Amino acid sequence: MPQNRPWEDVKEDSYFRGILKNIHHTGGLGLRAEIRVRFGLKGHGVNPHYQLEGSNGEIRRFSGQSHKPYHRSPNETFEPGNISDESFSVEDIKSMLARCLSPR
Repeated sequence: MPQNRPWEDVKEDSYFRGILKNIHHTGGLGLRAEIRVRFGLKGHGVNPHYQLEGSNGEIRRFSGQSHKPYHRSPNETFEPGNISDESFSVEDIKSMLARCLSPR
């Protein structure tokens, strides 16, 4: 059975650019280089919601479509089972962006 990894289905580079922009603007979550990203699992891989996690334990959730703070409790984590167990570094997100930009 394939693993649910909706971020791998994202085709638009603007999605990953939005994540990187939010990482840049949330420097208060510890050191930017230590921010981790986890993705929502409930969507269809178009614009998954995501959360940024700082090295100090702070969390910020964002809408995948607007990249604005998630409307319900943006400073709390998504429910277990609704968020990826796997977390990603800034470099990982840059690699995902590069994948979108590479010729198909």
